[in-house]
Amino acid sequence: FSMAIVLFALSLAVAAALRPSINYLVEKKISRKLSLGLVYFLLIGSIVSFLLLIGQPLAQDLQRATDDFVTGYERAITVWPSQGKLFQQDLYRALTSPEGVPALEGIFGAAQDFFSTFGRIAIIIILSLYWSADQLRFERLGLSLLPAEHPPKALRVWRSVEAAVG
Repeated sequence: FSMAIVLFALSLAVAAALRPSINYLVEKKISRKLSLGLVYFLLIGSIVSFLLLIGQPLAQDLQRATDDFVTGYERAITVWPSQGKLFQQDLYRALTSPEGVPALEGIFGAAQDFFSTFGRIAIIIILSLYWSADQLRFERLGLSLLPAEHPPKALRVWRSVEAAVG
């Protein structure tokens, strides 16, 4: 549940950070929808460009690391149990024992976390687009949860916090 709150808060922060750019384009007589689409297109384009820019070197490094891992793994399986140093033999026994399974799960969990992070970034961008596109409805919904005497002050506080974040 805490991750959902963090994603929610980050999406609000991204929406607030992009709102000045959207408002600037609206002031230049570009429609709000087109401004919203343009700013988010540039955001997503920047992220994709960054990934493409580092993608080739990253893929080469991953290939090299995978090759080194396979070579090291094959050597560890064949040499460590019988001819390895004492530390290597102990490490081999620890990783192949039932107690060593959590260590291996941790290694594979790191790869899973890497892809999970990309999914979370996508969720943050999509939610921030929603908050930006439907700002007035979202504010009305939030203010409707407050007692009748608080909405004007709460709206001023909300907008000042949002402007400060943006």
